[in-house]
Parts: sequence; structure tokens; C-alpha cells
Amino acid sequence: MTAPSYIVVDIGGTNLRFGRVDHGGQGQVLSAVSAQCLASNPVTVLTQHIADLSAADRPAGVVVGIPGPLDAARRTVVDAPNIPSLHGLALADLLAEATGSPVWLEHDGALLLLGEQAAGSAAGQDLVLGVFFGTGIGSAFLKGGRPQKGGDFAMQLGHIPVRGDGRSCACGGVDCIEAYASGLVLSQLAQQYSVRIDRLFTDRLTSTELDKALSAFVEDQAIPMATGVTLFDPDVTVIGGGIIDMADFPVAQLFEATRRRLSPMFDPQRKRLVRAQLGWQAVLQGALAVVSQRDA
Repeated sequence: MTAPSYIVVDIGGTNLRFGRVDHGGQGQVLSAVSAQCLASNPVTVLTQHIADLSAADRPAGVVVGIPGPLDAARRTVVDAPNIPSLHGLALADLLAEATGSPVWLEHDGALLLLGEQAAGSAAGQDLVLGVFFGTGIGSAFLKGGRPQKGGDFAMQLGHIPVRGDGRSCACGGVDCIEAYASGLVLSQLAQQYSVRIDRLFTDRLTSTELDKALSAFVEDQAIPMATGVTLFDPDVTVIGGGIIDMADFPVAQLFEATRRRLSPMFDPQRKRLVRAQLGWQAVLQGALAVVSQRDA
């Protein structure tokens, strides 16, 4: 008997990706498009892509990773600062009605971290923190294999307020750390210094000012990481996301900056900081955990 399979949708601030995974853990990447296609009518766009990918093999359900807060029932997108068309949308119920399949929503950071715990750099660990740097900053904390949930806006490490220079955040706030340490900042630096964004860290030494700006950027990235470690005291902290996967990104510098910000009572040198192993495809493994936990 063929194991049931699931369509997995990873909605990022830049990219919209689709994959399929079965209960045996076998996953495959299906397609990827610009997330800008969700700007007008996200339900119609997602329904069409899911239908196209399901034509030859109807899935047992659809799991969608959301880059923003969800309601307690994980049925409605409370907010999505980098994709305003998702704001307040009862996406799970609308997609279920449109596709005829069960739909589960989860934070994108939680999906990634569940995948890393299942088959990546956090395998076998109980208390796991994840911080993911992309267009925005995603984060999650797992205890006993399950995402820990507070109110709708819990685990938004990207929106920690810091003493800054008054920068506006995509969420509407001022001086959120995301306004200093996200992909949107790198886009601005690429334009300012006329460097391709994918070569920012590779070419950083061509300009003293660019090198200083990128060093400050990495120092700012350490703030949500050190804050998360201080709040949750995890066994291991996983960092990932599109920024971490950029060519010549200084992972060792980020780890050192994070440890420097930790109180000595945490014995910073013994805190395990690891790089994600699975990339965005961790959401495929994470989706299986979501389905199993919601059905339990």
C-alpha cells in the first residue's frame, strides 16, 4: 500500500516553494516561484498551484508554512508583515474548501526547526531553539518535539525592540531588530554599494565602509539569537535561512558575537550553536511532524 503523501507549501517573504513528502520521509522539491504572486489573491494562486501539483496524485493534505503570527487554532494568519495580502486571512479553511483537502498551517520557523530536529542538525535534542534569517527573522522553540506556544504573537524574536536610530520595520514598529538584521537590510546595502546581493559577503573587503556595515549587521543578528538563548536555555540553537546560506557568510563571527552577548552564568562557550543542515527542504520533514501532532 502506498504511503499517503502531503503537499508542502513554504511561503517566504521572497520565494514561494512547493514540495511533496510521504510518511516514509521521502520528499521531493516540486516548484518555486516569486512570493510576489501572492500580492493580490493568495487563495486563488495557492489553490491553482496545489491543483496543478496534485493532478496526477491527490495528496492526503496540505501543510503551509506562514511567515508570521497565527491564531491559537493555527487556522488564521494574524499578520504577515512581508506579505500583507495574508493579513487576517482564514487561510486554512479557505484553502481546504477550495482544494477539497485537509489543510494545516504552522509558523515557517517551526516547520524548519521540526525538520532539523527530525533529520538535521538538532536530531536527538529535546530543547531546541531555531533562528532563521531571510527576508525577515523567523524563530521557534521545541520542547519534547513540539513547538511551544504562547499568545498569537509569541516567538517573534525579529520584533524585539532595540535602541537604534529610528528605523521603521515592515510590521509597522520602530527599531525592531528585524529592521537591522534581515534580508531587507542586505537589499539596501547591495543598492547602496552597487554590489550584487548574492556577493555582498564575498566582496565585502572591496569597500571599507561595506565591510563595517556588514560587521554591524552580523553583530545585530546576534541580538535575537542571544535573547532566545537567554529566554529558553536550549540544548542546542540552530541558525539557518537564506542569509546564512549566502556565499562566504561569516558563521563563526555570528557565533562569537552571540556568545559574547550571553551572561557568564550561561557558560557561553558550552552553548551549542549549530548551522542548519537541510536548508528550506527541512519543511518537508517538519510537515510530517505537524500532521502527526495535529492528528494525535
